[in-house]
Amino acid sequence: MIQENVYIKCVAILLLVTASFSCRNDETDDDAVFFYQLSENSEYTKVQLKVRKDKLIVQCDSEENAKALAEQDIFTSAYYVGYVIATVNPKKTSLKDVQKKMEVISATYGLEDSAGDILYPKNNIFVIFKEGKTPEENLSPEEILEKTGLTERVASIKLYDEYNKGYDISLNVALGDILSICSMLIQSGWYTCAEPTFIREMKQY
Repeated sequence: MIQENVYIKCVAILLLVTASFSCRNDETDDDAVFFYQLSENSEYTKVQLKVRKDKLIVQCDSEENAKALAEQDIFTSAYYVGYVIATVNPKKTSLKDVQKKMEVISATYGLEDSAGDILYPKNNIFVIFKEGKTPEENLSPEEILEKTGLTERVASIKLYDEYNKGYDISLNVALGDILSICSMLIQSGWYTCAEPTFIREMKQY
């Protein structure tokens, strides 16, 4: 019965991840999103972030096209840092308007944290894979990625924190899916930590 429950749980997580990947429209009417952050006492904190519809992060098909896009007057202001970080007037320019551009691979909203800083989700996540209770139960990172439906979406994986065995994983997914993917990985039970990485824009005082 225990094995059957574990199997059902894994199948459910795979279906959720697949559904997330199939949804390429990053538009959302939600005013807030969240992810689970691992605290120093090994407990999870639900980090709530406010969706800012006047702030966008845009991934383009080339650096040249990204820099050219940043110069367009659809943005109130914009700059390039590997991604285009832009401010828009939501009444004049919507997320969907930007997503329709040929050079745009993915785009999503900026997020505001409790300190007032603006966070822009990147394609990378930081994970620590959960170890088994015995050596025989331990799975390799590749095996866990397969169990949680990520294998085909992984662009790269590298050991980032050797002491904690933390990995930096780059994913070929929509930017707007990153936080929900991290939450689903925690819920799968195969990860001790699964957190998004951000470009941070500090609050101006």
